[in-house]
Amino acid sequence: MSTILGFDTSGAWCAAALWSDGSVVETVAEEMTRGQAERLMGLLQELLARHGLTWRDLDALGVGVGPGNFTGIRIGVSAARGLALGLDVPAYGVTGFDQRNGLQLPLVCVPAPRESVYVMRADGPALVTRAEVEADGTTLSPDPAPAACHVMTPQDMAQIHAAAFTDARPWTAAEFTSLLDSPHVFTSTAPHGFALVRVVAGEAELLTIAVDPAHQGQGTGRRLMTRWMTLAAQSASDAFLEVAADNAPARALYGSCGFAQSGLRTAYYARAGAPAVDAVLMRAPLG
Repeated sequence: MSTILGFDTSGAWCAAALWSDGSVVETVAEEMTRGQAERLMGLLQELLARHGLTWRDLDALGVGVGPGNFTGIRIGVSAARGLALGLDVPAYGVTGFDQRNGLQLPLVCVPAPRESVYVMRADGPALVTRAEVEADGTTLSPDPAPAACHVMTPQDMAQIHAAAFTDARPWTAAEFTSLLDSPHVFTSTAPHGFALVRVVAGEAELLTIAVDPAHQGQGTGRRLMTRWMTLAAQSASDAFLEVAADNAPARALYGSCGFAQSGLRTAYYARAGAPAVDAVLMRAPLG
């Protein structure tokens, strides 16, 4: 698994988090209205040192890209660009909506000053008052704790996918990157697991869901299913997926989440040294 250093200066703070083996090692945040540019590198260096790490131990960087304070966002993005070039590691911009995806229901929102929030609309982020959002009966969820925000890179997803799907060709990091570049695709993540979903023309398709085998049987799969289905229901009325006929645990999970068989593709999944397995098509209403 990757060692990832993430940081954010998009608000009145200087914050950082260290991930290793798919889990949050430590988070740190210092409130400040100014001075992020002077404090950021020292904060990151101290975080690494507390865990016996150096810059060269990092596999990737994550940086908060807002919405938020423009000057603060520029400080974080500039630092990430410089570090990525110097260390020759990838840097990923993470929005406040990405961080909270799957953790706030029914509406994902980013706190803003003066009793306002940022919400994602079809034409991009919008700043609205809490009263405007709640006027139609929508209840705003509390902001999740930093340790609850799990952002995975395509490399992390590929490693979990390879561990979970040993009887089929796992997806590569490049394939996950390509899918995530689509504006129609979103993820629901949890420690040691993720779901990848595409919403087009009012239908949501579960592209894949994977949980690290060492952490299966703890309800992670069900939590991921509940999250992505609730989020997809905001713009889709139905969901569909396909699953190998011999994957009994997955079929049971999908059935318990309201999916029913809608079709069959014979001999669809190749199996090394064994006959191909049928793909069971399943559908469920959302909302």
